[in-house]
Amino acid sequence: SSWFLPRIVGMERALEWTLSGDIIDAEEAFAGGYGAKLVEPDALLPTAKAYAKRLISGGAPVSIAVNRQLLWRMAGAAHPMEAHRLDTRLVWELSQGDGGEGVRAFQERRAPEFKRRISEGPPVGLDWDAEPDFYGEDDR
Repeated sequence: SSWFLPRIVGMERALEWTLSGDIIDAEEAFAGGYGAKLVEPDALLPTAKAYAKRLISGGAPVSIAVNRQLLWRMAGAAHPMEAHRLDTRLVWELSQGDGGEGVRAFQERRAPEFKRRISEGPPVGLDWDAEPDFYGEDDR
């Protein structure tokens, strides 16, 4: 919560929620920017499934995975140029395969047939498994 919450709802609200000890109901959480939708309990599972299906339908699996990786990784970048350098390389590489297929399918008004799979590994320059170094040399 100390890392995610302020990034989602802002520092002021995160401080209020965590320091007050108040119970936050769904309406307040949603109004604070915590969550994409507010639904009735009996509609939760069908709504979540429909939302997830919408996010992945029509997109190339590797492109979806790359976007997710970039958004999380670049949220902590010191300068936008870090994102630009990586984005540019990855856009070019992905455009050579599934990206080109996506454009052609759009132009031809047909469903795309994406061939690349996540199991084949990430595009050059992006490591799925890369984790930040949590321990500096002095901390080991």
